[in-house]
Amino acid sequence: MIYILMLNKVLCSQKLGKLYCSFYNTNFIKRILDFLILKKFIKSYIIKCNKLIIYLKYFNNFPAINNIKYISKPSKKVYINIKEMLNIINMKYLGLHVISTNIGIIDIKEAYKKNIGGELLFYIS
Repeated sequence: MIYILMLNKVLCSQKLGKLYCSFYNTNFIKRILDFLILKKFIKSYIIKCNKLIIYLKYFNNFPAINNIKYISKPSKKVYINIKEMLNIINMKYLGLHVISTNIGIIDIKEAYKKNIGGELLFYIS
């Protein structure tokens, strides 16, 4: 689960006040980064010498990402269906639950609207 390492690096870099961090270039990481850009948790990323340079985002000098909770781990993957999604949606979390589906990386509300389940990756706020 290389995305856990990437998210840890982004979170730690933001807490240190860095403007960017770098990580390995993989397709799965790029899909997660595209999702984080769409949801305004990071600014952007570029590919340089087969590495991803991730530009971090701040609001009034505070990191855009405050907390990440990993739900699916290498030792135990967590899959979720439509019935279980409704319970999570009704809990009114301030952040996003990120789910990996057959159509890509989306948040749990979009997955519920499209009526598809998948692997529950992490919660980000």
